[in-house]
Amino acid sequence: MTPQVMIAKLYALEGQEQTGHALLKEAQASTHDEAGCRLYALHVDDADPRSFVVIEIWDDDAALESHIASPHIQTLIGRSEGVFTGPPEIQLLNPLPGGHPVKGAVKGD
Repeated sequence: MTPQVMIAKLYALEGQEQTGHALLKEAQASTHDEAGCRLYALHVDDADPRSFVVIEIWDDDAALESHIASPHIQTLIGRSEGVFTGPPEIQLLNPLPGGHPVKGAVKGD
């Protein structure tokens, strides 16, 4: 089973930072209970409180697809209009390990 590493970036509209944060935290709590979720870590850019980044690790593609289809993520999508500038920018990442076997790649082990 190959873990799926993903980064999702969202940008809140001006004045919607707190609402965006609340929506993402709500989704985070439910996501942690999903089968196949190894990591779902919410971050905000120190230099720009409107810029949110979620670092995710899933057991495999099927777990990630199930997450996207989950009721709480569909609710998040439905409630995001007028809060974020648009849908998240998604980056699916493949590790290129090197150096130290643990420190050289995000693997979710």
